[in-house]
Amino acid sequence: MAYHININYLAVKNFGCIKDVTAKLSPIHAFIGPNDSGKSTLLRALRTAMQLLAGHFNGAFPEIKPNKKCQPFHPGNHNNATIAIESKENFNYGIQISEGENLNEKLKMYKGKMKGMPIQHKRQIWAPHLKKSQQPSIRTSLPGITPPRLVRLDPDSMRTPGRLIPSEQQIDLTNEKGIGIASIYDALINRKLDGFLAIRESVVSLFPTVKTIALKNVEASGGMITKELEIELKDGSRVSSQFMSEGLLYYLAFAALKHIDPASILLIEEPENGLHPSRIKDIMSIFREISNETQVLIATHSPLVINELNPDEVTIIWRDDTKGTQALPISETANFKERSKVYALGELWLSYADGINEALLRKAAE
Repeated sequence: MAYHININYLAVKNFGCIKDVTAKLSPIHAFIGPNDSGKSTLLRALRTAMQLLAGHFNGAFPEIKPNKKCQPFHPGNHNNATIAIESKENFNYGIQISEGENLNEKLKMYKGKMKGMPIQHKRQIWAPHLKKSQQPSIRTSLPGITPPRLVRLDPDSMRTPGRLIPSEQQIDLTNEKGIGIASIYDALINRKLDGFLAIRESVVSLFPTVKTIALKNVEASGGMITKELEIELKDGSRVSSQFMSEGLLYYLAFAALKHIDPASILLIEEPENGLHPSRIKDIMSIFREISNETQVLIATHSPLVINELNPDEVTIIWRDDTKGTQALPISETANFKERSKVYALGELWLSYADGINEALLRKAAE
């Protein structure tokens, strides 16, 4: 049985720069706010929880053993950390990364959001005060939960040729930076041709000089054959990924996400990077379509991204020295109804944000 998880609330305590914050979420949702406010940390906290729930660590954490001094949690500090989620499907899950304290008691601290809800899974992960024989298993997982997918694309990584994906292996990125885009397109041609053709049609429509998407074989060290993305232009010339525009690379990566094997949740950092403003609308349309099946959470600085969302799909994030990271739905900011009659959603945020602690918006929270 595969679980479809759509998270209503995310509660995080003592994880990285986050002291104690609860965020209400929607099927597609964006965190927006200053640099170093905690947007990416919220995504990584949720990735940690979902990886533990799935019993599978991807990215930088392929093997975790509780008797080793390694911890699959990022960023650095996680003293007595708690991460808890409540889903629309009445599926609730919490993990405690700490010594000793009772998880159910901690959940009651989150403004009553989760109080009284049945907690199906609770774990204390890698407790240093316990002997090896007493360590809880972190490999116990809920059947049907797939790992999360974090996407923070890097152009140089996307240009890297990728290995062929075995037919029995799921279609996915090699890592969060986008290595393996060419491998994905090779697999789509062989397994999901309709998806590849749909992407090709959209690329030809949006990038007028492009005739088609192509792949070429590249011999790597040891004689291994890898795949590299190419495009064929309407004048007949071919352009390899090494010389392809960053905007086209970003679009190809985001367009592929709709057709690869599903994840429990899709976490995307700064999707606006490298894209022409008119293309942001196109990729947000892709994300919204994905969100019909897989929840999509975005960390962004772009008012153009926010313009494509509804008020209940946007949360303002900021951080102060006393309380740490704070979260406030944009619809709960001061005079929102009046301001939203004048400003588009992204422009409202931009007009009342100072890039430090969003002082004009946080008045509502105070």
